[in-house]
Amino acid sequence: MPKKKFKPSMIPIYIISAIAIITVTFLIVGGAYLWHYSLITKIDTLEQNQTALKRKIEKMQPKTTEDAVVETDEKEIEYPIMLTRKNINKYISGYGGSEYEVPNPPDPKKLFKETANTIVRYSNTKWGIEFEVPFNENWGDDQYQIEPFEESKDGEKVILFGKFVAQEGGYGREFIIYVKPYKSVDELIEDAKIEQGQSGDEGSLSPPVKKTINSHQIVEYLIHGLNDPYYKYIIGEKYNYMILHLPQEMSVDEDPDIRKIIKSIKFIK
Repeated sequence: MPKKKFKPSMIPIYIISAIAIITVTFLIVGGAYLWHYSLITKIDTLEQNQTALKRKIEKMQPKTTEDAVVETDEKEIEYPIMLTRKNINKYISGYGGSEYEVPNPPDPKKLFKETANTIVRYSNTKWGIEFEVPFNENWGDDQYQIEPFEESKDGEKVILFGKFVAQEGGYGREFIIYVKPYKSVDELIEDAKIEQGQSGDEGSLSPPVKKTINSHQIVEYLIHGLNDPYYKYIIGEKYNYMILHLPQEMSVDEDPDIRKIIKSIKFIK
């Protein structure tokens, strides 16, 4: 008996429909999955870009006050600190900015309790003077030190030396020499009389006097006021030099430290 040939039309319609439904469903589900996966990937990439951008913005923004305080607290202080007439009171008080805030402020009473035990030669040809500066290498400690002398050239010409001592309004160097324009002895005496008169001291104080120490001529006079200072002018060749010994001023006759310094003075060119 001859075999029957298979014809597509012989497949039941419900099977074809089922295959079509499965195919369409697979395409829809697969497409949806691919679309969802692509969307998730884009979201992750966007979040990564946003995080990177946020970090860049944070780096560009100025630091807050709180951050600045933390940095100040953690700053590294370079020792030894050289104390000068301009910074010592800022370090002691802590005022003047964060650079003067230190864990252990200087204590001049401990740092400079010893007296001078050596000398350092000071010389300045422009100011025409040379003399012996009292000093002690033990002044200071590992954290704070001082130079044997300081010079101030802003405004008045000033030489400061000796240890730091308590004065009106803070601490300052023990000895000060002001470099003044040259005047003769007679001119200085007349100026002193006028100054005494302006302060109301004329007639109540001894008149200005001329003294000599090691051939150096000195004009000395007293003015009532802060510590009742004795003004002592040394007559030089190019300049005059007013010398002070702080905090309590005394006559040159009563102050052996001043006399010793004056004796060491040489006028130079």
